[in-house]
Amino acid sequence: MKTVLSIIVILVVLGIIFSIIMARRTATGEAALKKMTHDERRFFDEKLRRIVPGDSYQEVLKQLGPPMRGDGSARPVWLGPNNDRKSQIAVYLDETGTVRKIRWMKIGTFVIEHGSH
Repeated sequence: MKTVLSIIVILVVLGIIFSIIMARRTATGEAALKKMTHDERRFFDEKLRRIVPGDSYQEVLKQLGPPMRGDGSARPVWLGPNNDRKSQIAVYLDETGTVRKIRWMKIGTFVIEHGSH
C-alpha cells in the first residue's frame, strides 16, 4: 500500500513540475506569433484572423471545415496546420451559436486568443 501511495505522490509531483516548465515555455500575445512556424503563421493570418466574435458557426465551418471534435457543442475543436495533435484551436460559442472567442494552443509553445474574455 505504501508503494502505491509513494508512486502516486511521485507522479503528482512530476506532473506539477512538468506543468510549471511548460507554462514558462509557453508564449502569448506577440511572443506567440514569433514562435509560430511559417505554416502556422500563414494559417493564423489566412484563416483564424478572419473569424471574429459575432460570426456564426457556419462562417467558422467555411474557414476551418468540420471540427475534430465537439461539433454541435459550445466549444468545437480543430487541429492546427498539418493535423498536428499538439496544436488545437477551440472556438467558444454562445447559446445562439455565435462566436465569442477563439483560442489556439500549441502545447508547450504558444497560446493565442482573440474575442471576449
